Amino acid sequence: MSTEVLERSFPVSGKALLKLSNIAGSVTLQPGDDGLIMVSATKHLETGSGSRTEIQMEQDGSGQVTVATRHPEGLLGILSLSRPCEVDYLVRLPRACEVK
Repeated sequence: MSTEVLERSFPVSGKALLKLSNIAGSVTLQPGDDGLIMVSATKHLETGSGSRTEIQMEQDGSGQVTVATRHPEGLLGILSLSRPCEVDYLVRLPRACEVK
């Protein structure tokens, strides 16, 4: 099995907010340290197009953390034979965190 792992940590204060969207794969939430959101994304390359499956992780000025799996449509749109890889997320959250 071939995988690609991306890990990021985001400092947060007060009540944290995480927005996460995934196309295929699992999302596991676990308690973590206060003041920190830690995200580990494992892309399973044999399950789809690894080069076209994108993992985006960012934090905006308000502190909100957004994590998303993206698979841009090609010129042929839904007729394309490319499909997204499965991505498994493991997220460690502070106690005071809202998840969407």
